[in-house]
Amino acid sequence: MKKLFIQYPLTFINEKIYISHVIFDHFLGIENEVSFVDNSSHIKISTDKDFKTNLLVLPDTLFQTHERKWLKKSSLPVSPIKFFDLTTIAPENQFYAPNIPVLYEGLPPDDLDESATFFNVDLIGGMFFYLTLYEEYALNTYDAYGRFDYSKSILFQHGLYDRAVVNEYLEVLWYLLASIDPELKRKERKYKLYLTHDVDHPLSSYASSWIFVKACVGDLVSRKSPKVMTKRIMSKFYSTDSLDTIDPNNTFEFIMGVSEHYGLKSEFYFIVTKGNNTIDGNYELNSPFYKKMLSVISSRNHQVGFHPSFFTFCNYDKTQQEFSKLRKICDELGIKQDKWGGRQHFLRWKNPDTWRIWDKMGANFDSSIGWSTITGFRSGTCYEYPVYDLQERKILNLIERPLIVMDVSHAAFANYDQFIKQSIKLASVCRHFNGNMVLLFHNNYLISDRQKSNYKKIVEGIIP
Repeated sequence: MKKLFIQYPLTFINEKIYISHVIFDHFLGIENEVSFVDNSSHIKISTDKDFKTNLLVLPDTLFQTHERKWLKKSSLPVSPIKFFDLTTIAPENQFYAPNIPVLYEGLPPDDLDESATFFNVDLIGGMFFYLTLYEEYALNTYDAYGRFDYSKSILFQHGLYDRAVVNEYLEVLWYLLASIDPELKRKERKYKLYLTHDVDHPLSSYASSWIFVKACVGDLVSRKSPKVMTKRIMSKFYSTDSLDTIDPNNTFEFIMGVSEHYGLKSEFYFIVTKGNNTIDGNYELNSPFYKKMLSVISSRNHQVGFHPSFFTFCNYDKTQQEFSKLRKICDELGIKQDKWGGRQHFLRWKNPDTWRIWDKMGANFDSSIGWSTITGFRSGTCYEYPVYDLQERKILNLIERPLIVMDVSHAAFANYDQFIKQSIKLASVCRHFNGNMVLLFHNNYLISDRQKSNYKKIVEGIIP
């Protein structure tokens, strides 16, 4: 099998080792050897170790940023962003979109050999920018929950949030690599669907009075379901620890049934400790009812995951304590899994603090990189990938599995049918790139007949 030789200018070595690992090892699966040279501002890639033939040259623009400006707002792409017309290199238009956004670009070197292929978009730097969420760190602007304010994002303002730009960049890079050496082979991938469920309110009968009343009003006004409200009220007065309780939030059997019908697994991310009023779930996982629930989920070959409580945000000790508690409960129940991960409550994720915490506590993956109010590709990809700590400048063991669609984002659409169509459209993007479609539906968003029907429509439209 052919091997790639990649030669970088001698700047930001750690960052280049990381992005090379992600692109060439993790994404493309091509054996490669990375080296560095001084007095250069371009990247050379070839199957010839002497870089004499089969040569691709790319600008190294982002990584030529001065150290004083690194991770600063001044290093961000210049607005408005340009777009490169891909039909100029492939008239047959074989790419997902006819153009790609240009975050960083550059001119060819003065001594460019006429037999070499030069492409003026900084594909390597652009992918690093997206995957590390460089912009979020540099802008340093947050909402009331301490989350990045995406409305201030250059990428959001250019309408790039529903494009898997990293995957688009990767396809262009692969096209260029295959052009210089047609004997190159990349690893095969398959589209995969992850059905995930953050368990904030497993039962409504144990909710505070205010939440309970609010839910009853929602049954009538939003869900237009007196039947659900009746069940909710009955569950309040005739609560039971049986897993078949009539509590309307108890939709776990429905969720697992839908997944099993299509030969899929569901992942249930639990809050471990009783929370604070409306912010966290009002349940204690270490109780008989939830232990039985965990056992059933595992026995039916679904997955148990972690959903750290609201006040664990950017706090390693609190997050570690809750994660250890989940693992301890699962160990006592004999629940064994190859991978342990989950998602931040309220998607309270901060760059790079949250990744660092999850990596340090020993989680295998995180799936917090998404939005609650819009759908799309926050880190520009539908592939899972190893993450990078921008502050400590090192690769972490943690894998990010980006969240693409969250149920509450339906509020951004004129009607629910549009939300269903958008979910299916984004899944088609993931399918095109043989990536992962990660869907989040809370159990308490699947309580009315209409909600269940809509969920089935979405799942049916995005199954492999």
